[in-house]
Amino acid sequence: MSFIDDVSSLRKSLSSDGEALLPVDEGYETAIKRWAANAERRAAIVVRVGNAADVAVAIKFARDHTLPVAVCGGGHSPAGHSSLEGGLVIDLRKLKKVTVDPATRIIKAGGGATWFDVDAAAAQHGLATVGGTVSHTGIGGLTLGGGYGWLSGLHGLTCDNVVRFDVVTADGRELVASETSEPDLFWALRGGGQNFGVVTTFYYQGHPVTDAHFSLVALPTSAFEPAAIAAKSVLGRNPKSSLALILARPPPAHVTSILCCMIHFGTSEESREIFKPIWDLGPHVVRDERVPYTVLNTFQDPMVPHGLRRLMYSYLVTDITVDALRYVAALSSDVDTVGVAVQFDVAAFVIESDVSLLEVAVVPLWHEVRLAAKS
Repeated sequence: MSFIDDVSSLRKSLSSDGEALLPVDEGYETAIKRWAANAERRAAIVVRVGNAADVAVAIKFARDHTLPVAVCGGGHSPAGHSSLEGGLVIDLRKLKKVTVDPATRIIKAGGGATWFDVDAAAAQHGLATVGGTVSHTGIGGLTLGGGYGWLSGLHGLTCDNVVRFDVVTADGRELVASETSEPDLFWALRGGGQNFGVVTTFYYQGHPVTDAHFSLVALPTSAFEPAAIAAKSVLGRNPKSSLALILARPPPAHVTSILCCMIHFGTSEESREIFKPIWDLGPHVVRDERVPYTVLNTFQDPMVPHGLRRLMYSYLVTDITVDALRYVAALSSDVDTVGVAVQFDVAAFVIESDVSLLEVAVVPLWHEVRLAAKS
């Protein structure tokens, strides 16, 4: 018997906020849209859940009908982890509610929330947690994969700031994972990826946050060597500071330039001193201002809108070298696109271990490809 014959029973089993969408149903096409157009897949059925019990119902339905399952939180995965062809998608995007306990500074966020939702709710209490640097990214994929952001120098990875997960496992059980409840599952979910269950609620430790000084400046590619030297001298100087080097070919000229994004959670005078090696290069100033954290986390949004085709991958390297900058510049000029950006995010993380304190430079390469329309 086809699973189609049981969809009516599935719908009756869902909460009043849940719904099951087939390709013929209104809302289906919207439900399979993703941030990266190349990650969109035509699921056999999309279950838009209204609570954790709906997740358990959807999992049981998929298991009973041997349907593969994907989970969509924010739908930001260009690799297509939040979608699949011919299977069942559990769509969490109705679970967006975010609440904050000012006494404990715990931020409780539904599995379908975005960082915009979290940032806005936390800011009402003068708080923030370590989140992504694009506000329309979903919290789930970033947190379960580890996650880092502008506050990582002060507070570590995103997963380091989770104190509890509410999870639905593959057998349909609703569990609480924390240091005292299901500790092994809690350990696995903090950076281990998305295959341990469906997280319906995340609980983050919030931290008091100040306004940041944000500077965006541009240098020509002829400044590869001084830019590399300056970036290395800045690395690790202050945990309140972050630096992103972006090699981009912005329109209309599509000529590769070096963009330096400098962020400091402190005074403007401190920021100037910390990033003095870059300012001494005499860059062209694009922006130089103080901004709230909620605004800071939206600055990259216009550069990464929904609906384009993208590739995205990263590397960990131990040093910023001229050769590395030249390599990614050549990569950006060797792709048939109308716009390419390659980004080095540089931050100093202090990671506590049983042996010592380790300072780790994390330098992912971020590669966005906007494909030219083909005739």
